[in-house]
Amino acid sequence: MKHIILLVCAISIQLNAHVITKIPQLHGPGLLLTDDVISLSQADFASGTYRITKSGYYYLAEDIAFNPDPTLEAKRNDKPLVDEWFTALSIECDNVIIDLNTKTFYAHKDFLNKQLLKVFSLIEIGNMPFPNIKKEFGFNGVTTPLYPKNITIKNGTIGASPHHGIHGNNNVNIQLYDLTIRDWEVAGIAFNGLKNGVIKNINISGMEHEFSFTGLVSVMLVARFLLEQRVAGGDLEAQKYIEPLNNLIADPTQNGSIHPSGLNYGNTYGIFLNRTFDIGPIISGKTPISTNTVLIEDVRISGIKIDALEAIVIGDAKGIPIAPDLFGSMRWQDAYQNGIFAPNALLRAQVYILHKKAPATMPTGFADNILSGKPDELLFLNQARPVFNRDFPIHAQKGIFGIRVDAGHGITIRNCSIMGLENVGKPGATLADIPSGNFYQQPASNKYTVSSNQISYGPGRYTGNDIYGISLSVCDNCTISNCDVSSCNSINGYVYGICVQNQSEANAIDACKVSGLRAQRDDTISVINPSSKVYGYYCTNKSSSIHITDCIAQNLQAERFAYGIYIENCRDTLINNALCSNNVVKSEQNLNAPKYACGIASLGNHGLAIRNSIVREMECTQEQTAASSSSYAVGYFFDASSSAGKDLFGLVDTSIAECNNGGKGIAAGIYAGLVDSFSATGNTISNNKSLMKKGYGIQKTKQSSNILVLRNVAYGNNKNYESGTDTWPLLELTSSSTHSRNVYNPWYNISITN
Repeated sequence: MKHIILLVCAISIQLNAHVITKIPQLHGPGLLLTDDVISLSQADFASGTYRITKSGYYYLAEDIAFNPDPTLEAKRNDKPLVDEWFTALSIECDNVIIDLNTKTFYAHKDFLNKQLLKVFSLIEIGNMPFPNIKKEFGFNGVTTPLYPKNITIKNGTIGASPHHGIHGNNNVNIQLYDLTIRDWEVAGIAFNGLKNGVIKNINISGMEHEFSFTGLVSVMLVARFLLEQRVAGGDLEAQKYIEPLNNLIADPTQNGSIHPSGLNYGNTYGIFLNRTFDIGPIISGKTPISTNTVLIEDVRISGIKIDALEAIVIGDAKGIPIAPDLFGSMRWQDAYQNGIFAPNALLRAQVYILHKKAPATMPTGFADNILSGKPDELLFLNQARPVFNRDFPIHAQKGIFGIRVDAGHGITIRNCSIMGLENVGKPGATLADIPSGNFYQQPASNKYTVSSNQISYGPGRYTGNDIYGISLSVCDNCTISNCDVSSCNSINGYVYGICVQNQSEANAIDACKVSGLRAQRDDTISVINPSSKVYGYYCTNKSSSIHITDCIAQNLQAERFAYGIYIENCRDTLINNALCSNNVVKSEQNLNAPKYACGIASLGNHGLAIRNSIVREMECTQEQTAASSSSYAVGYFFDASSSAGKDLFGLVDTSIAECNNGGKGIAAGIYAGLVDSFSATGNTISNNKSLMKKGYGIQKTKQSSNILVLRNVAYGNNKNYESGTDTWPLLELTSSSTHSRNVYNPWYNISITN
């Protein structure tokens, strides 16, 4: 009996009408705590980061604004070597509860204005932000990373941060719930290699504070810090690079401070779960799974707006970016002042530092040329290549993500809402947009090639303007259910509602809704900035065993390409009871170029089955005055993929395609292009029309083969089938004889004409 009483006893502390209750042992699965209850107040953060090194229950006694006193900071000997705190609160042991106690924990405006390096999280679950690289960003003297487990953070607001709200690496059993996370610059929540986590009842919104600089300032400050380190270590030659760099830092026309404030300028994530450590592009190929068994439930993500700024980075002859020491990128622009080849103070400082520390990372003679009194442009151009689609710290541009999961296993995303994501970034740069870009040839492919002893370079599509509501990449056995993605808009990029891609296996999307997605760019020529595309659901690149059930894609709009559900180069996909409606493409320009409004599109797949679904009102608009167009409004679209060839073993069964409008182009309930072993059975296809009388119930091309079409009913279309290409049994009735259809074989296809 004595032991039972000990288990249920509790310690309570009265504080400003709030009761903080500590229940030993029984607080959450796996949390075995001591009886310690520790109050945190503003004074605990006066000298810098508060470091939790002892298990216990910690709570905020008041709102806390992180803004250390320089005098007190000077007395600390653990400030990171780069002279910037990377977190306000570090958790460096197991078994900790952080109770925000309905209070707000945030970075003070003064701290935001002076914390220019931006490698910062309000709460870091660990003792360094980058355990695998750049340990200089961690606490001074700390070389061994810690990966705490059994951590709970709850009940309050995580406010302004110059980078992350909450961040961790390789953590186990992390519980975040009953939180508002707002006003961050890069991510609300970010974990690398998280195992066994719960993220529940969280409101996440975008940036609210203003800032007068971009990441370029951070790159400059790191270069200055490293120069000062070299001078302090006896390298007196480094001194001559400091004053010119200071002038650049103070020059608003050079340091980026004239960029409009109040918007994110780089990649942003509401929630980002990634493999053990990676800040690169979306993982595209199979990799060891390192994030698993995480529940994301009742999360609302809204109001994130970015104006992505592209950095064109200097690469070597193979196009591999030349990374400066510690942080940032070497920019092409910094080699040219006012369009004339004259390396500026930042590039010279970066090259000098790297030349002293790791000269082999640059082409032979590159540093000598840049640092000389008269740098030679032709030598530079022969040694260097522009690398596009990057940001200031050299990351690949990726855009906005509501929820992004890479290399995950057993992730459940349930009852979540993502809305109001907006990307207003400018188009990506091309060779024609950079100084001396005409020196390089533009190949047809987006790869480095050699021609006439001159390296040619062609950048791929710029992705900094994209939007993803929910993204799974290289993920297995994950579920997205009862989620909605709505009201997202990109000026120049693509918009994806819910995305499963890149060799993901055995994932399910259930009872979700995607609506109100918009993409505005119309460009039929550019490879770098092509016409925008909108996808309600997007599954590609050798993913397999995806089930999409009871899902809705509606009210999607783009200039040329809008797809309710788009599946390409996948295997064994099942779509059941889907509804795609009112998806519109509306370009009035160059109608000889393609326009597609599709309900469900299958390209180059192996075994995609669509059952019990409805597609209606796919529409190509603004074509009344056109002589003709290449538009397509299609309910169910099956064709080949450039990456996977023919579409094989496709099926549409017991589904409806109706009221699709092809403008001056073509409308079709079902379209079978370059397919093999395709089946359409038991479908009802009606009122698919175009202004050119090219509305078909079922349309197939001569390339299609092994087609089975049975028990379909088509009526009200301009044409129920394409004359001369129909190879299936077809019984044609007039509308006056429809009452007698029951006397015919139920396996017939019925075409009802007026």
